[in-house]
Amino acid sequence: MAGEKNIICPLCNCTSAKIYDSVKEWKLMKCSQCDFVFTHPLPMENEMKGFYDEKYFTDALHKEKYFSALR
Repeated sequence: MAGEKNIICPLCNCTSAKIYDSVKEWKLMKCSQCDFVFTHPLPMENEMKGFYDEKYFTDALHKEKYFSALR
């Protein structure tokens, strides 16, 4: 598929991205400027709850504390 116009990269604000892949109803877009891959459209907060449970965030916090102690 061709690139989509007017989709703004959430990392660098470039307006040129190409379809990289798709997952369910979301397209994975790849920024042509910084190569950041992002979903389009961005999921709503309530949709994201299905991807990440509370344990995900708790584990991430513990991992960060662990790796910070190693530095």
